[in-house]
Amino acid sequence: DRAISHLGDVEGNTFVDGVIALAKHHRDWVREPEDWQPGKYSNVRRRFGDLARYLFGKFGVPVFMDAVWFMGLGEDAHQKQRWFLHVGFGGNIRTADIPLHLTKMMAHRFLEAPDSFSVTQAFRYGQVLGQEGSEGLMRAILETRLGQSFEHEDFWHTVILFLVNSPMLDPAYVRPVVDYIYFQKYQPQGVTHPDGRVEVFESLEPRFSMRGRSRTKLFRAVDRWMGYEKQEKGVPQVEWKKSGFEGLLVKEKDAPTGLALTWQVVELRTAKELTTEGREMSHCIGSYANRCRRGNVSVWSIQL
Repeated sequence: DRAISHLGDVEGNTFVDGVIALAKHHRDWVREPEDWQPGKYSNVRRRFGDLARYLFGKFGVPVFMDAVWFMGLGEDAHQKQRWFLHVGFGGNIRTADIPLHLTKMMAHRFLEAPDSFSVTQAFRYGQVLGQEGSEGLMRAILETRLGQSFEHEDFWHTVILFLVNSPMLDPAYVRPVVDYIYFQKYQPQGVTHPDGRVEVFESLEPRFSMRGRSRTKLFRAVDRWMGYEKQEKGVPQVEWKKSGFEGLLVKEKDAPTGLALTWQVVELRTAKELTTEGREMSHCIGSYANRCRRGNVSVWSIQL
């Protein structure tokens, strides 16, 4: 049976393999296994985790890190097992040989990741929430290639910061954004000649950078790449149903200036209205058009 469900049917994902992995690090044991007294855990995985913590230190290691013992005996698994030892011996995960930079807050949130997460997912958890990104954004990022890999991390951490600083972006839009950026920067392009010969060229924008990147222009480019813009041009402007809530109109006099003020709370009901609002307020509310059409959310504008 699998020891860790999210690892799937990979070599090493059994409790026998896990014990073998612990034995491979016997030089790092601080206690002998013969002296271990199993706790009251009825769950075999919890017992295994208790044994690992007994052997390698008395400091708290988060439960999700148990998975590193079920990834086989290769170099990648060995590196992740060293992270377990580092934390178990009282080290800060920031000072381990990890594939990304963590601030103190990111490292703190990393240790709080859910038990069911992989170590890679836990790093992204800490990275996003440690920069005050939302949980919705964090889970959306985990659904992209960034939830599985740290390849080109020097670049991708700038993308994650860009997304964190776009709090009005619909989380459902995160994957198209990441896929588009990957395609532009890293996806080799191929041309098939009439004789069947395939010629491969470098990516379209190998120097693609997030520095000074306009949100409006980027999301418009994503729309074109995904075909959303063609879909919009091919059909009449759609007005979705009202949410059922009433708007608000308030008139008052501004005491300091004597001006008559009119406040309005208005429901936005077309993609054009969302886009205009986003442009005026410099945020990404235009990305919510599809969810508004489906009735999942309603968007309102406060106007003076």
